[in-house]
Amino acid sequence: MSWVVDTCVLIDILVNDPTFGRSSALCLKRNLSKGLEPLHCKKRLQDVPKRPVADVMIGAFSSRFDGLITRNQNDFTPWFPKMKLIVPDNPKS
Repeated sequence: MSWVVDTCVLIDILVNDPTFGRSSALCLKRNLSKGLEPLHCKKRLQDVPKRPVADVMIGAFSSRFDGLITRNQNDFTPWFPKMKLIVPDNPKS
């Protein structure tokens, strides 16, 4: 099967985010052989209020696959505590 890629990880790469761009790209490169399924949702590029319903929908979709690659693991663990998550390294931690 394959892993779902949260849009935040793709945006990190697209905009070459100074904090997460490289680590997100390396995370996808490391996991490419597992099969990756990009999550196609109209994710925000700017700051807007969180939408927990969207996180539940992303988590539900991801539960059909091996797991989710995301930087926002805290958005998913309350609703899907057994879901396998891959989190790109935080280079500043």
